[in-house]
Amino acid sequence: MKNSIMVLGVFGIILLAGCTGQNKPVDTSNAITKTMCEQYKGNWDDASSNCQCGGVAGFACPPSYVCGDYKPSKDTPDAMGICKKVSE
Repeated sequence: MKNSIMVLGVFGIILLAGCTGQNKPVDTSNAITKTMCEQYKGNWDDASSNCQCGGVAGFACPPSYVCGDYKPSKDTPDAMGICKKVSE
């Protein structure tokens, strides 16, 4: 009985040791990161933490994002927008 308790204790310690460091939080915000924005040729705005798109330079959005909220307006060639997640 004593040996089986020790075996279970050692097994439990090994099991717990194998799990440490794997409980990283999952990003469920679907937010674009600076790296992601720049990788897909967007223009990262540090002040508002947004990925800008459009404009004369033709900044783009990552896949599954669309360019919206254009300012001053979508009809002007220099209008800049913000990358938004496509609703699923």
